[in-house]
Amino acid sequence: MNKHTAILKEIAAVYLPEYQGRTEELIQHHRHYNVEHIVEDAMCRLGGYTWVDQDTHDNSDYSETKTATIRTHDSVATISNIVTDKGQAKCGDIRAVIYNQFDHGLHYYFLPKAYWESIREYGKSNATLLRSSYNSTTDTVSKWKNYRVRSFHELAQRPSTVSDPYSYTPLGTPKNTLFDWTQT
Repeated sequence: MNKHTAILKEIAAVYLPEYQGRTEELIQHHRHYNVEHIVEDAMCRLGGYTWVDQDTHDNSDYSETKTATIRTHDSVATISNIVTDKGQAKCGDIRAVIYNQFDHGLHYYFLPKAYWESIREYGKSNATLLRSSYNSTTDTVSKWKNYRVRSFHELAQRPSTVSDPYSYTPLGTPKNTLFDWTQT
């Protein structure tokens, strides 16, 4: 199994009516599908918001939908592209579907904007990433363990913590003072 087949089997075939009953076909032809967009579509349908595909957010509730993989070769979970091409951080929460190569399952994380801004990396080569180590013995992603949710359903329906793109309130860490999110 890989990320694409896991997403098609556990999300598309379960939450999208047009794919229900087609699990084997989906898995057999998994390369024909854009699973990242399938996750975005299912997330919006289940969560009750609209996919808007803006530079700073995917969804009408200002959240961003991401997929990623925990790789066995380095035991690291990495969410990429948390910053736009123009260098602006995504404006809301991150709804992440993570494929785990250790157990071949999907894990779900709801990372509130205030939290992920406090742990994001800086520097020219790392500014677009959220990374954390994975412990296969405890089945935890160290930095994100408090934000893991039980299911895709719970992830999609978790209320956004951001009510408009500029309502973000920093946690007060020195890193966050670099950004002015108080514009109206």
